[in-house]
Amino acid sequence: MQIREDKTENVLRNATYDDIVLLFRRGTHIYAYEAAFREAGIPYNRIAGEGYFKRREIQDMLALLKLIQDPWDEEALLTMLRSPLAALSDESLMRMALLPGGLAATFHGEDIPERFEEIEALQKARLLFEKLYTRREMSPGAMLRIILEETNIEAVLLSQHLGLQRVSNLRKMLQLADNFSHERPATLAEFTHYLNDISVREIREGEAMLQAKGMGAVT
Repeated sequence: MQIREDKTENVLRNATYDDIVLLFRRGTHIYAYEAAFREAGIPYNRIAGEGYFKRREIQDMLALLKLIQDPWDEEALLTMLRSPLAALSDESLMRMALLPGGLAATFHGEDIPERFEEIEALQKARLLFEKLYTRREMSPGAMLRIILEETNIEAVLLSQHLGLQRVSNLRKMLQLADNFSHERPATLAEFTHYLNDISVREIREGEAMLQAKGMGAVT
């Protein structure tokens, strides 16, 4: 199939997935289309109009940023450890929480719970936190870039359901960080407070569209 590149010129090119856009009045049957795309091996990128700050990958990243600022924030620690950033199972987290001092004390210590089957993942998460904590004075954008590089989270998410969309959402978060620091230097605490405030007030920020084109996917 060929399409015209420019309406003013009679130049044709082969169509790509980027040229295909599906519009739905309601989202009731979107999942049926997504299932068909996955079965056929067709990449796709879903764009929703609301709830950006409630997306799991955004909440996971926000939890890690909070943890860097307050290592004893157990809610943030639990969210980060359960996320793809660390990928510890609920059973492992329970064993950590049962040790004296609880989850945070175990994570920041050196003890390993009995019959703990994810030692490598725990040690990797500890090393990641230590590396990030020592750089907590960095700008929000610089910190997010280090997290993306150290965790390889984008590759992990791409292998999961709605991977392209989830990666796009993370890149949008990075863009928000850069924009936030554009006019004056901003601290990680200021940026985290900004994101948390937006999330709490439920300002509707559309899911990331900046990566929709050029990623070789149906939108």
